[in-house]
Amino acid sequence: YSPYENVCEQPMPAVYIYASLHDSQVPYWEGLKWGAAMQLKQKSASPILINIADVGAHSGGAGDAELRETATQQAFMISRTRGAHAEK
Repeated sequence: YSPYENVCEQPMPAVYIYASLHDSQVPYWEGLKWGAAMQLKQKSASPILINIADVGAHSGGAGDAELRETATQQAFMISRTRGAHAEK
């Protein structure tokens, strides 16, 4: 399965892409390439954010770095649900 190969022009939901510079299984440029393809073909105002970490690896970070990343992801999700709730 290749998410990059399945990107097409359409409205997309908000997307948060996380990758690590030190991931030995999925190079960080794969996330960049996928995010760039989605940004080019995006047909809505929903954000597509790409976060490349300089710590951690394929299974994530450790200690404070992992906690900061979890907080960032949750803040992104909360910001998106708050906006959706306010629109109703």
